Amino acid sequence: REMAEELRRRGVLDESEEFYLKALELNRLDYRIYVGLAETYLQINKFDKAKIFLEKSLPHAPSEEIDYKSYSYRLIGHIYACEEDYNQAVSILRSSIELSPTYEDGHYDYAQYCAQIRNKEACLSSLEKAILAKPLYWYLAHKERSFGPVRSEVEKLLARIRKGASSRAKDAITNSESPLKEAREAVFKAKEALIISKDKAKLNSSPMCGNAEAKFELAKEKGESGDYVAILEAKPIADEAHTIANETKNEAYQELKKYQDIRAYRVKKPWKSVHIFIWLPLVVGLIAGIGGCTIGIFVPGKETTGKGFSLGFFVGLIVGFILCIYIIKDALEGK
Repeated sequence: REMAEELRRRGVLDESEEFYLKALELNRLDYRIYVGLAETYLQINKFDKAKIFLEKSLPHAPSEEIDYKSYSYRLIGHIYACEEDYNQAVSILRSSIELSPTYEDGHYDYAQYCAQIRNKEACLSSLEKAILAKPLYWYLAHKERSFGPVRSEVEKLLARIRKGASSRAKDAITNSESPLKEAREAVFKAKEALIISKDKAKLNSSPMCGNAEAKFELAKEKGESGDYVAILEAKPIADEAHTIANETKNEAYQELKKYQDIRAYRVKKPWKSVHIFIWLPLVVGLIAGIGGCTIGIFVPGKETTGKGFSLGFFVGLIVGFILCIYIIKDALEGK
């Protein structure tokens, strides 16, 4: 089977047919052999043989995400469509999508064949399901000739689908504006608190906010592009911007509190040592006074010693207070 598949991929169809038939002799239960052989026959326009093997594949079709009978029915319907038997094609494709209601390829083909017999309601219903499941079909439907008999209705449907996607994208973008604004304000406050605290750290919330803003702008760009897939992408991007903005706001509030606490601690800490305003000037003054007294001993005069002590003590008090001021200032600045 693998050899037959590779030969078909390479376009060596006669040898592909030969190897598929040999594989079928060895294993008549493998659905892939029947379908592969049928697809080979379709490529060489042997529709009757293709139909035979597609019908034979049905009992062996697995049922996984889709019931693979749906795939066989879709190819059989394609054969009838090639023969312009659209009523039979519609009947076969109806079986395909009834077995697998989420089979978007089946819905798209069914919509085409319904268009050919002018069954507008069934055509538009299945086409919408196909497009919502696989956006590529929105583009293909614009150019698909099979929709010719109901072209105006199809164009209205395509416009409505895009308008709906655009509306959802705009709502998501609008909903993310307020959280993003709040996130910016929260980050600004956190930055102010960081600067005042004199801490050397960096805010985590700042790049988070930048990321949210970038996604918001990308969502706006895609939402305004007019391209269907880009519009579809805008909503989840805007939703992501909304989520990141909320996370940024929470992070910024935590950082704001953190750096406000750091600032408060640094302000409170030196005032806990306010007693230095008392003992430091006194100690410095006393030392200076003793120095002045010592000098006064060696200077002639009765009052020299007392004056030296008084002057030294006064100068010492002033120096002590100046030292206290510098100590408090350094503490407040986090040095």
